Amino acid sequence: MMGTVETTTISRRRDTFLLCFVGSLTLASCGGSEKKSEPAPTPLVEMEEEEEYIDREDEMISDDSFNEIKRTFERKSSTVARCYPDAVEAGEAEEEGKIKLTVGMVIQKSGVPLELKVVGTTKRSAALETCVLEAIGRWQFSELPQELPYTFTFMLQNL
Repeated sequence: MMGTVETTTISRRRDTFLLCFVGSLTLASCGGSEKKSEPAPTPLVEMEEEEEYIDREDEMISDDSFNEIKRTFERKSSTVARCYPDAVEAGEAEEEGKIKLTVGMVIQKSGVPLELKVVGTTKRSAALETCVLEAIGRWQFSELPQELPYTFTFMLQNL
């Protein structure tokens, strides 16, 4: 019996704008009172560091790279879908049920996924988790300019 998989991507990206915005809010919130006994907090990011980060575009992960990672998950999701029947056979999942499983990893510059782990699930299943992690561990992603922490969520069920 073959399983099916519905996918949702959850990815993490550094967003310099958001960091600056949060830092600005922190600084702005300190200036509204008349209490002057406490010094203003140190900004979270020095401007030189921020500009240096922005100027290093060749080391940032491009949108194309993120899209390629997502396409890899979508293209290879059938290998993960085959894991659900293993969980049913092990008595760890219901025949007509669904399990949402979120996997975390670090994709190396070479495109190899390492540090694979289950970071969330709606139902624990050792058979399902082992099968999914082993399947993803055999995948090869496109090369990246730097390591990328990445998470992906699968919705697994029988046909």
